[in-house]
Amino acid sequence: MCIKLADVNGPLKCKELHLQWTEGIVNEFYEQGDEEASLGLPISPFMDRSAPQLAKLQESFITHIVGPLCSSYDSAALMPGCWVDSPEEETEAKEGADIQEGEEDMADYGTSSGSGTCKRREIVKLSRRKVFCQITQHLLENHEMWKRVLASEVQEEEQKEEQNCIDPITAIHEEEEEDQASKEEDSAEGVDEGEMMPALEAEESPSQTDTSGENEA
Repeated sequence: MCIKLADVNGPLKCKELHLQWTEGIVNEFYEQGDEEASLGLPISPFMDRSAPQLAKLQESFITHIVGPLCSSYDSAALMPGCWVDSPEEETEAKEGADIQEGEEDMADYGTSSGSGTCKRREIVKLSRRKVFCQITQHLLENHEMWKRVLASEVQEEEQKEEQNCIDPITAIHEEEEEDQASKEEDSAEGVDEGEMMPALEAEESPSQTDTSGENEA
């Protein structure tokens, strides 16, 4: 387990080193994807250079591999760290020590006086001390970083999908408006032609009358 954790400890490093390791690993993935594509093979997940999924890769890697491994390592008390006492815990520990010393003094006094009275000793339960581990802190920070990046990418994809759904509808409305405008123009031209026809007929009727008069003469 120790060797395995040493092999996948990229997310346990500080942000700068973690990003450097991530870049190197992703480049190896993309090289493998390029070779698979050149051989006509299906490209493995997360190895397609044309469709990068870096945030999803790292978030899944930490959630399903590095995180559980660190949890098991911590359960065995093998994670390095230092004790951290909060001010409240220090006060409780001091009060507990004072009570214990006072009870011991009372017990000695009762024994020396020959009273034979058993003094009840109060048991002070202290809260469990905490251990601060720098590498697990790096792991939590890097995990939160990738989750934020992944959420941002998902939101951008949803916005693009909404935009793609809106564009065809907008195009349909524009086409309908153009058709309506063309119909109105056609109807307007038809009205103009209808108004011009009586005028043309009126102009033709006198000429026909003159022609008929000449024929009679």
